[in-house]
Amino acid sequence: MHVRRDGRSSAQRSGLTLVELVMSAGLSTIVVGAAMSLMWSVSRESSLTTSDQETASRGRLLIRRLEGLIRGSRTVAVDSTTQLTLWARDDYPTAGVGGVPGDDQAQVSEIETIKYDAATKRVTRTYADFSGLSGATLAALNSTQNIPGAGAVNLGSILSGASLAPYARSEVLAEGVASFAFYGVNKGGKAVIVIADFSVAFGTSMHTFHRTIQLAAPAYFVTNSSASSTDGGPSFRLRQKAAWSW
Repeated sequence: MHVRRDGRSSAQRSGLTLVELVMSAGLSTIVVGAAMSLMWSVSRESSLTTSDQETASRGRLLIRRLEGLIRGSRTVAVDSTTQLTLWARDDYPTAGVGGVPGDDQAQVSEIETIKYDAATKRVTRTYADFSGLSGATLAALNSTQNIPGAGAVNLGSILSGASLAPYARSEVLAEGVASFAFYGVNKGGKAVIVIADFSVAFGTSMHTFHRTIQLAAPAYFVTNSSASSTDGGPSFRLRQKAAWSW
């Protein structure tokens, strides 16, 4: 048997090396396991952070879209907790009266709805798009309706008609909306402040939002008069033209 100078045989030397290898393998397993656990924790935390950020971003985007549509509307009717009907603008006919577009009447092209569908978890805007039409063709389609808030206007029913269905458009404002509710603060039979309470879910995250939106210049009149409103003051269109205070 060969004996090394350090006093240990080749067999003894090999046995010690094997033990060292086993111990090394055990330590490596522990280190790798700890590293993998750390990586999983970091990945999970990153995923949660991304989910949380995306949920917050979607909620803020919906708020901006609602504000953009509601704030500048002429009148708003809170049809239910899940639907608004807006007289969004008064820009037809473009020639208007006295050089100011509009006629203080609500036509189909000026009316929009915002609706929440619990089944699809979507908030959707519906409107009519008459782009490219003019003259008698546009006039025949763009009929005058009741002013939202003064009388019932069912835009969905209007746009489902054979003549108008080709011009109906829908835009998804938000997806993943777990719950939604509209409330209105009324004046003169119309909502002058709209409150939106909703929650948005994405991944494992859910955020709840509350927003109060005030109409910038609501029109408190219910007639189709082009000169004055029912309270005796000038109409919205003429107030704009003359810059009269309200």
